[in-house]
Amino acid sequence: EGLRHVSELLYISLEIVRLELLTYGSDTEHLKLSITDVQVDCQLPGRAALDSTVGLLGKEQPPAVILASDGDNAFLRLSLQRGATSSSDLVIPHAEVCFDAIDLVIDDGWVEPLVAWLEEAALQDEGPQGLSVQDLLDEAARPITDGFERPLLPSIVQVEDLQISPIALTVWCHLRLSSLVCLPHYLRAAFQVLSLSGVLSLNGAK
Repeated sequence: EGLRHVSELLYISLEIVRLELLTYGSDTEHLKLSITDVQVDCQLPGRAALDSTVGLLGKEQPPAVILASDGDNAFLRLSLQRGATSSSDLVIPHAEVCFDAIDLVIDDGWVEPLVAWLEEAALQDEGPQGLSVQDLLDEAARPITDGFERPLLPSIVQVEDLQISPIALTVWCHLRLSSLVCLPHYLRAAFQVLSLSGVLSLNGAK
């Protein structure tokens, strides 16, 4: 097997991550998580190293910043309240998730390498498939109750009140339709007819 080129694809930066766990007696716990800012950079060569991602997909070089929070509030605020139970079940009387405005850039320059890496990782995780004939014959002579152990009941997560804030997402997209293999053929054909080209483009779509 030949040598493979190794390069850094994505770099994720989180700023001011704060985690709080408050306990009120033995009955209630309150978990708070906040992340002030987030930014994801594509580290591949040929990307424009600019602070702003807006309106750069029409330029010769795509932006290096492909995801960034863009607002006055924290990027993520998570609040969970946990009540006491007599079992291993998890009861959450109240949960709240808030997101700030997000700018997202999607282009073939980083999507295709990421998909290729995921496919390669999935192939490496696959072990031997199926059973041999001898294994089937050996198992056929054994009762299915031999060695059987009753599995434990799974824990239940119950959320009584869940609040998720609206997400302001601005998307800049420039993808070749041929790379959208995850979409059915008829959807790709519809996009091609509507766009009159083989490219799907979104400029600041919200």
